[in-house]
Amino acid sequence: MTIFPDDAPEWLTDAVTYLTVTPLGDNFKAVLEAVIRIEEANDFADGKGLPSTLRPEVIGAWVKGGRGRKSKKIPVIRKFASYAKDWQAWWDSLQPQWRKRDAHGQWEIGGECGEAWGSLDCPGVNGVISVAASLYFWGRQVHEGRKEKGEAWFEENQQLWDAAVNDVGWVLDALSTFLVA
Repeated sequence: MTIFPDDAPEWLTDAVTYLTVTPLGDNFKAVLEAVIRIEEANDFADGKGLPSTLRPEVIGAWVKGGRGRKSKKIPVIRKFASYAKDWQAWWDSLQPQWRKRDAHGQWEIGGECGEAWGSLDCPGVNGVISVAASLYFWGRQVHEGRKEKGEAWFEENQQLWDAAVNDVGWVLDALSTFLVA
């Protein structure tokens, strides 16, 4: 169960509640908790929104559905086979300039954070909650596809999703820590 600050706006409580219908584990829950801390640190201001360039189409469907307020229907990723790659391109485009990649080309987790967060320092209904939503729709389809597509498919896709959740979790936790410092 997620605990909301007393002054949390309805859009945030509705969105987080919507993104917890299917439990996806502690690491995903930590992503949502970091989103709440970021929103609270920004006094629940509504920012300009994350850039929509490269944004997965499932986020557009979620926005059109009122982020769970107008439509309770969970958006489906239509091009699932390419979603991990497409999602990664979007996530890469949102990274602050100070983030570094390791020898394998993956984003490093840990270490020093810069002070310029770029487009990720984006509160509001079209801000970092969209990143959490993109992970939720992805993770839900991975879990729902396990029985139909088999264990090998599940393990491969679960690994990709877990890596994304861990990276987003670290970044959003670091951002929330930066904002409250």
